[in-house]
Amino acid sequence: EKMMRWILWPLLLKVTLVFSATSIIGEGRFRSTNNDSHEFIKKQLIFEGIKDMVSKKLESLNLNKEIFWMKYSEGLNSQLSKIEENLKSKYNFQELDDARKKERIIEQIRERQLVYERGYLGLDKLLKKFSIRKISRSQQNPNYRYIKLEGVIDGSSLTKTYYQLTAGERQSEFGTLFVKSSFVLQSTTYSELGIENEKDLRVEVTKNWVDWLYKNKPMNISKVEMLDSDKSEELETLMARPVSEYKENIPVEFKRSLLLEIQVTVEKEKYDDRIKQYKFSYSGNAYLKDIEANIVIGTYSFGEQNKTYNKLPNFNLANILANHIYQMGKRSLPYIKNSMKEMNTLTKTKALNLYDFESIYQVHNFLKLAESKGIKFSLKTELDSFGKNKAQALLHFQGDFLELKQVISSLQAAKKDLSYEVIDVDSQLGIKFNKVIENI
Repeated sequence: EKMMRWILWPLLLKVTLVFSATSIIGEGRFRSTNNDSHEFIKKQLIFEGIKDMVSKKLESLNLNKEIFWMKYSEGLNSQLSKIEENLKSKYNFQELDDARKKERIIEQIRERQLVYERGYLGLDKLLKKFSIRKISRSQQNPNYRYIKLEGVIDGSSLTKTYYQLTAGERQSEFGTLFVKSSFVLQSTTYSELGIENEKDLRVEVTKNWVDWLYKNKPMNISKVEMLDSDKSEELETLMARPVSEYKENIPVEFKRSLLLEIQVTVEKEKYDDRIKQYKFSYSGNAYLKDIEANIVIGTYSFGEQNKTYNKLPNFNLANILANHIYQMGKRSLPYIKNSMKEMNTLTKTKALNLYDFESIYQVHNFLKLAESKGIKFSLKTELDSFGKNKAQALLHFQGDFLELKQVISSLQAAKKDLSYEVIDVDSQLGIKFNKVIENI
């Protein structure tokens, strides 16, 4: 039997990135040595100017330059240490008695490290065009050099580098969008559709969704990949764990990443053998989840669609269904893309302890009020545990926690019958409800 070939006709969109034409002034300083060539000094000065321009561009993009440079230094210093260790080991540095040889090795280490730094994370490629406005050296100490540049920094590439760098433990895994899909057939079988393996349909359609998302993804998403069966099983097992254990056990590959779950139902409503005609209905939903917070941050309905197909010569029902499922899901992908684009940072989670409440209804009402007042932070609350004297809720939010705490502290001003004390000790936030004394 011939292997089935899937033919999908997705519309490929061309995305044009528009860079800001606003130029930036950057200044750089470098202490050279007598052995540095003129070309080496010039390259190093330009790079120092680029770093200053990158800082200014980060500020204009409302990105945290302090965190960026802290993470940059952590990663860079680790690599520079390896360069030093390798060269010292290569020349048996510790055993050398010749001071001149040691000095030359130290000079080589310095030069290698500076060259490596210039290419680290591709910062040297962010400056697309520039002009040197001034280059000079100190009269008191000629080895102290100065440069002033004017140029344009590639904001798109810088933003991508920023999100990759600030991801934490594993840069390449930051901002990964995992895509998982499931198809349900009703009143028909894969065999009737001419499909030998149900995985074929799901995998081929999902691959095309992944391709679209990768080509059109926002800058804060670095990778898009289909969730394979092993990772899917690992993630399901992880999400079934208690909340208190969940975050402590998230593998690095799932940290600060998203999961797009797509569920599609295909129902054969009728087949009229007399006129050789099929009637199918399609429906589906998609759910965008923040894996680290383990919450749904977006839901998308594909609606219900009815289609009629006539069984003509060379009729391939499998390909027809595959293409319709792909196109149906694809219509929601731009909305999903916008949801991801609006997420400047992924969701954070903090615990909120609640004490001396009168009932679970008081707790629920308080959390509902908190959500309504915390829209700015995309606040979502989740009751994690409930006991006689204490309950714990999880606050899922984006933005600054100190600002959110101020909102939580001021909620009682929104309701006259709400009275409580805020407990904020050792980064543990709590609410202690005051008993309401009724006037007799």
